[in-house]
Amino acid sequence: MNTGLSKSKLMSFQQCGRKLWLSVHRPELDVVSTGAQGVFDVGNQVGEFARRQTEAQLGSGTLIDVRPHGWADGLRRCEEALARPGPQLLFEAPFAGGGVGVLVDILVRDQMGMLTLIEVKSSTSLVGKPYVEDAAVQAWVMSQAGHVPQRVLLRLLDNGWVYQGDGDYGGLFKDIDVTDLVDERLTRMPEIVLRALETVEGSEPQTEPGNHCRKPFACGFSAHCQAWAAARKPPPTPFPVDLLLRRNMGSFTYAEKRDLQGGSYADLSELPRDFPADERTRALVRSLLENTEWHSEALGHVLASVPYPRYHFDFETIACAVPRWKATTPYQQVPFQWSCHIEHADGRIDHREFLDLSGNDPRENCARRIVELMAADDHGVVVVYSQSFEQARLKELARDFPEHAAGLERVIARLVDLLPIFRQHYFHPALEASWSIKKVLQTIAPELSYANLTEVQDGGGAQRAYLEALETSSAARQSELRQRMLAYCERDTEAMVRLIRFGSQFPAKVSSASSAGPSP
Repeated sequence: MNTGLSKSKLMSFQQCGRKLWLSVHRPELDVVSTGAQGVFDVGNQVGEFARRQTEAQLGSGTLIDVRPHGWADGLRRCEEALARPGPQLLFEAPFAGGGVGVLVDILVRDQMGMLTLIEVKSSTSLVGKPYVEDAAVQAWVMSQAGHVPQRVLLRLLDNGWVYQGDGDYGGLFKDIDVTDLVDERLTRMPEIVLRALETVEGSEPQTEPGNHCRKPFACGFSAHCQAWAAARKPPPTPFPVDLLLRRNMGSFTYAEKRDLQGGSYADLSELPRDFPADERTRALVRSLLENTEWHSEALGHVLASVPYPRYHFDFETIACAVPRWKATTPYQQVPFQWSCHIEHADGRIDHREFLDLSGNDPRENCARRIVELMAADDHGVVVVYSQSFEQARLKELARDFPEHAAGLERVIARLVDLLPIFRQHYFHPALEASWSIKKVLQTIAPELSYANLTEVQDGGGAQRAYLEALETSSAARQSELRQRMLAYCERDTEAMVRLIRFGSQFPAKVSSASSAGPSP
């Protein structure tokens, strides 16, 4: 049985008509990123927990799975269940109406015959998400099928809930009643469905790429649309002025920014020698035009002034939607690994690392090992890249493990962040306006490329490897994953050593325009 449009396709249409058309006619162009697949997997896990919790509250329910025998069979079984007298609890209940087919996550009918539609989401908030529109599609299709829901709830994870252990997940979810918000949208549904069907039956929409490619969800067809847009445009100038307007690139007066945005200049090569007035921005322009590396005169001074010993430090964390460990909350960042390269004044480098694959809560051991390594005295500094993340994790560990709080606070007080130093004092055209550690390392020490690592090449890969290592029954596979995770985290702190040594090689001159870096 062909149910026509699905809820996901209608939601795609409301994000972008071209996305809907491509999902129907060119689905092979949809690139599902590893990150997007991870989101799907989390959604499935959260949906399973929502079923368990609902059954714990209301009793056993019926899962109506349309996959084994198709939609026609699923629709028949759903109607039969709803025809039976008394309360009903259905999961993945299929409905078709108005040319649209949907699967309702949870459908509850009480003693009075009142129908409650519950849409489960793996988020903790409605902000920035089209969840009400999503629920409106479900409610409208149910109504078209002759089953009008009297209540519509969005079931989200409650990030204020703390897991107490022993498998008791009561309270994991919070319900938000969106019945009134859904009712306001129901009258618009026929028009939305009609326009969606017209889009599917027409030729490919010629929609230009824009913010809608990323919000509310990243679109898997972006590469196709970007290539289409690039082919239609005239060849860009070699150095478009837009390069300077990217975040963290140039610093401008109001008049300078107006000239750049207003089209007074098409290419960086057209800028007058003294434009813009900011010294660093002019240096970036020269670097782009000449395709050369730039560093400020102050870079050597700032980095040479960082005292020894230097503890180059980096965390890896996991944020589980459904908490695994007692006294944690949904999506709490739990450190399970760290690496530290210790750089001494005489040039010696020691390496220490931590990785817990026992499956137990890794936080207390993680905190204790940090304190033992770095808080024995107050000499030297703790070097990080993008301080806010490491600092937040250290503060959380101090909060959750008071016995280590004093030592962790001493570590926090000694943090030095390399990111703002390199952002202010270093540039290479290959950075493409990103000062991430991977980008900067690529221009300074390309032999340390993360692409040379096996399997685990970024934080997401470390998280996936960690979860697999906890679940695998193969000791050999866990050992393999351990080595790959250790190699990745070690690369991060090795990179910091290389960056700080790179910058320290330059004469320690103090630029009159910019001499200050973060104080150790």
